[in-house]
Amino acid sequence: MPEDPQSGPQEPRVAKAAVEDSPGHFGTGPVGPRPFSDGEPSQGDQGLWEFGEYTVLEEIGRGGMGVVFLARHKRLKREVALKMLRAGPLASESDRARFRREATAAAQVRDSGIVQVYESGEILGQSYYSMEFINGRDLRELVREGPLDPRAAARYLVEVARAVQHLHDTGILHRDLKPANILIDEDDHAKVTDFGVARRYLGTTHDTYTEAIMGSPNYLSPEQASGRGDLMGRWTDIHGLGAILYCSLTGSPPFDGDTLMDTILDAIRGEPPLPRRLRPEIPRALEAICLKCLEKNPSRRYVSAEAMAEDLERFLDGKPVQADVAGFGYWARHLIQRERLFVLHLFALSAVAVSQLTHYLFEGDPNDLFISILMAPWLLICLFMTLWDRIGVSQRTTETSWGIVDALFLTVIFLVVDGVKNPGVTCYALAIASAGLTHRHKPVIASTLAAMVGYGILILDSLYWHPSRATVADGMFIVEFVFLGLGIVAAYQVYRTRLLTRVGEPSKQM
Repeated sequence: MPEDPQSGPQEPRVAKAAVEDSPGHFGTGPVGPRPFSDGEPSQGDQGLWEFGEYTVLEEIGRGGMGVVFLARHKRLKREVALKMLRAGPLASESDRARFRREATAAAQVRDSGIVQVYESGEILGQSYYSMEFINGRDLRELVREGPLDPRAAARYLVEVARAVQHLHDTGILHRDLKPANILIDEDDHAKVTDFGVARRYLGTTHDTYTEAIMGSPNYLSPEQASGRGDLMGRWTDIHGLGAILYCSLTGSPPFDGDTLMDTILDAIRGEPPLPRRLRPEIPRALEAICLKCLEKNPSRRYVSAEAMAEDLERFLDGKPVQADVAGFGYWARHLIQRERLFVLHLFALSAVAVSQLTHYLFEGDPNDLFISILMAPWLLICLFMTLWDRIGVSQRTTETSWGIVDALFLTVIFLVVDGVKNPGVTCYALAIASAGLTHRHKPVIASTLAAMVGYGILILDSLYWHPSRATVADGMFIVEFVFLGLGIVAAYQVYRTRLLTRVGEPSKQM
């Protein structure tokens, strides 16, 4: 699932046209019965076998559904990449239909930036199609050796964007644009391949369709990740182009959660780390182009792949780009999207500070002044936690710390004002419930324990130091059990959700 581009470079091999996984991640299942083969050639096997008009030379790639061989057409005397259904004659009808759609979509386009399909068919129940053989490597393998030079990445993306524009002009959406599906040939030109999840669309300004989402989790657009097929269109592929550019510049995909669920949630509502934060030498203009493609709102992305290609060419020519580089509105919008917790605390704590300070000015209650002053260190600690990721603190530690800090300051406030009688103690329960939205156990456990400890301190305060604040003793202890029960329920829901998302979860790939 989420990718690991740091797994190390692999031995250079011929490029894999329309291959879903790298040589180091091939499956071991059979391709299925073949009419002219007695055995299954292993990877790198140089043995020859016959398949219709083709002499199969070696296996060069294997994915979840298909296997690709280097083959020679006997009559035309040319080398091709020959893709077959991995399950062979045993493949389901849905897999056969998807395979035919893939071949048909690829065969309908003729462009120098797209791997050409020569023919497709079926021999003794084995579906296949042959295509142009690219003697090179895919972009994923290049990135595994380290992030690309910014200008080289921009040049590749110009070619890819133009190829995608040709697809759109033909009425086809790719829907699975990622580095593994970009081949770099011997002349250092980029070519788009793998139309396994491609679909036709209407070709109008509001072109949409309603099919189940498919694609690679690390590169999904928000509309794909949320299953909104009715919102998908050309802008979905533009998001994919931005994801490829992001990976090429930083060496990692834009969304890389610990589990499939984390990755999909990041794709829907999260923001990837700024490219320049990961790699400061990236030009600001190129970062702006990348982030414009990755906008959550499709209307804020480029209107077409051609518009993106033209902006990349402006960057390469040293001209100003059209993407918003440093506008206040742009940064404010992304701050809200990227740092929701901090922005929420900023507005809430500021409102409390202003309210308490105003009450103090009119009523003169020193407690109001104390609370308004307390908002300042609370907000400063929130700001510090927001910046933790820049100094290497993990996201898990940050998420866990929010609940503890909030419970600490709430306890201090309640000790000053009314203790357990303060109706604001319900904020403890809100903190526990909010921790469940992280879909992680540790924030839920930390928030629950912090709430119980904080409320326990208030109970002790009412029993020993401020008896006037005490309520019914049994009621105070019942509240503690309510917090515990709420924490158990939230943790169990997180456990169930994460367990379900791990079933059938794919291994890491780029």
